Amino acid sequence: MELKFGTAGIRGIMGPEPGQMNTETVRLATMGVAGWLKSTAGKPDKDLLVVISRDSRNNSLAFALETARTLERCGIRALMFEEIMPVPVLSFAVRYLHADAGVMITASHNAKEYNGYKLYGATGGQVLPEDADVVQAEIRKVPDEALQCPEVDGWQPEYVSEEVYQAYLEAMRTASDAPQGSADPLRVIYTPLNGSGRRPVTETLTADGYDLFVVPEQTEPDGNFTTTGQPNPEFPAVYRLALQYAEELQPDIIVATDPDCDRVGSMVRTADGSYRLLSGNDQGALVLSYLCEIRDLSGKTFISSFVSTPLADRIAAAHGMVVEKTPVGFKFIAAGMDKAQEDFGFAFEESNGMILGLYARDKDGVLGARLLCQAADYYRRKGSSAAEALDKANAQYGPVFSKTIDVTVDPNAPKPETTVTEFEDGSKTVIRPSGTEPKVKYYFFAPSEERLAELRKEFGI
Repeated sequence: MELKFGTAGIRGIMGPEPGQMNTETVRLATMGVAGWLKSTAGKPDKDLLVVISRDSRNNSLAFALETARTLERCGIRALMFEEIMPVPVLSFAVRYLHADAGVMITASHNAKEYNGYKLYGATGGQVLPEDADVVQAEIRKVPDEALQCPEVDGWQPEYVSEEVYQAYLEAMRTASDAPQGSADPLRVIYTPLNGSGRRPVTETLTADGYDLFVVPEQTEPDGNFTTTGQPNPEFPAVYRLALQYAEELQPDIIVATDPDCDRVGSMVRTADGSYRLLSGNDQGALVLSYLCEIRDLSGKTFISSFVSTPLADRIAAAHGMVVEKTPVGFKFIAAGMDKAQEDFGFAFEESNGMILGLYARDKDGVLGARLLCQAADYYRRKGSSAAEALDKANAQYGPVFSKTIDVTVDPNAPKPETTVTEFEDGSKTVIRPSGTEPKVKYYFFAPSEERLAELRKEFGI
């Protein structure tokens, strides 16, 4: 069978067939990872260490256990989180424990039928294409008989200590500390969408003193995502229950994280009392504006993917930051962070992810939830709001109107090449195939809503 590491490792529908996500798929991928480590790490097998985490999806526990068991059969030590734990905690743990790799069992924001296998290198970032190619080659070397791994009586995984989680919280808080709010606390509704963000986000926002309400129906792990459909915080539908509670609670902000808690989404209260869903581009521009107001980021590096809004680039440049663009995929942003080191300032990508500080090398939904609440609280105390601050930034540095549209395609059909078209009026369109789903993604940027509508009309979407 052929497994392909894409934008974020392996991802697919769960099922018994070759190429689908199942125990044998996970075992084969792990043997490829073991071969990659043994051929590139430059140390004895017994000294190799891999950290494993998982989210709340169906079969995530079974796949995590299979990963740990297979690694140990290959002579590599495996440490596994005992409870569901977000992507950023895994990324931090790889660095904190000086591990050689990390594996996250998740399909991120995909529908319930999916699961996946994200692979991280020793820096805590997802592996770059050159390492993924080595893993791919090692997978092809695995003989069929090697996949027949009988159960070992009495085998138990070795677990990561609670100390690592607490160290993550401390590092994340240190990177994002800001002046405390007023005696009148910010009102926040939070939903983990039945995923791994519940514990760290709830503990963080509670410690920050916010008036926090967690949507009860979406608090406990649920691999079927019964109340959400596809648990993607970019989608308006996932806020349905939160908005019902908002009618009575009147929060200043509603925050959601996806199942593996690397993505964060939000709705902010507007002047007329309604709630406005922020896109990933909106969130990045809002948080960057806020950070530039409370910190001196002059000379620091701002990183975003080439499909993220140019509005943020303009904000960063106006505050003396160095602007860098990367291909799509947070692993490329992580590589930019490694290069910048102490000069790194802030990074985000259009698909609802952000990072501040060098404690991890992937997008952090816990951090994102904290920064969005901080920004909302900051502007509220100034007599404004997050929505007004975003509109002000757009007027001052833009305007930039953006829209991302996903079009589902036949997974067996040839995928189009990525194309970028720039226009004299500053408009831009990008078309690229998704690396994780059978979709083609269209990105539109325009100086007016009318021009945005024209661009969409040209593509019939």
